[in-house]
Amino acid sequence: MGMMSGYWGYRQLGRFVERHRTELISRLKIPCARVPSYSAIRRVMINLDYEELQFVFNQWSKQYSLIPSSEWISLDGKSLKNTVTNYDRVA
Repeated sequence: MGMMSGYWGYRQLGRFVERHRTELISRLKIPCARVPSYSAIRRVMINLDYEELQFVFNQWSKQYSLIPSSEWISLDGKSLKNTVTNYDRVA
């Protein structure tokens, strides 16, 4: 959530967690009302298997997808424009 909100780096993520402490504890039902410090966030991120995280996230997100897997959707026209040649040529 911190990264999606523009917080980058361990200290910034730690500040995000502290800033939103009450809401995070409430919504995520965190036991003992303790949120991680920036050093705990750092330790987790250093030891994280990002390929496994990507796989698990993709599996989780598929249950919320309304787009059939056989179709594609572009969320950013600039990115789509850079993937094809002669994008402005009428067929």
